[in-house]
Amino acid sequence: MTQQPDIVFLVLDTQRADRLSCYGHRLETSPHLDAFAADATLFRNAIAAAQWTIPSHSSMFTGLYPSAHTTVQSYSRLPRTIPTLAERLRQGGYYTAAFCNNPLVGVVDNGLRRGFMSFLNYSGLLTSRPNQAGQRPSLLDRYRQFFKRTLSFIMERIQDSFARSDALLALSFTPLMVPLWQTALSFKGNTGKSLNDAARLLIERKGVAPDQSIFSFINLMGTHLPYHPARHATGALCARCAAQP
Repeated sequence: MTQQPDIVFLVLDTQRADRLSCYGHRLETSPHLDAFAADATLFRNAIAAAQWTIPSHSSMFTGLYPSAHTTVQSYSRLPRTIPTLAERLRQGGYYTAAFCNNPLVGVVDNGLRRGFMSFLNYSGLLTSRPNQAGQRPSLLDRYRQFFKRTLSFIMERIQDSFARSDALLALSFTPLMVPLWQTALSFKGNTGKSLNDAARLLIERKGVAPDQSIFSFINLMGTHLPYHPARHATGALCARCAAQP
């Protein structure tokens, strides 16, 4: 029997298609993606099923519209009667692993982790040592998962209070407040480590059975608000970096 191919499901969270040169941007912003796209199938028309993380990922993981999977709120949970992509692939013999930098996928218990044998979450205070769900966690990992679940519970209620008050919502986006909650949440995760860990799994295949294929889900938050273009040796921004958002 021929081994099935490895699958990498990469989400560039909030990346605009029209800022990628393979989609027609006038600057060479994405040479590596361009090279990959040149020898792949490039879809010109793709529309997100929803405008934010939870319902959008629920649709990507199930192939259903939000009206069908009903996971549309921060407190929603994907119904267990609806199988996820990871569950289907795991049943098909795949080793399923996630490397996620988005707390709405990796921290909040909404059913999006179902089917993953290993789910590494890089968002939060310790981005260099991600929480791991799906495998037997150590005592430290269990404590950190409990801490993040508690923090998530508290933040959900704070978020709900801010969302229901125009005054509080406006306050949360002031120049004084934005750096505070961004630092506290570290919601952008650790792009470099998550990519290295994903590549190491695909290359070294540690813990993967012989002839077993791998399904890797990777969510990167690099272009998500707030976007900070990289500065080069001269201290100036290059045109490629400045054009990314």
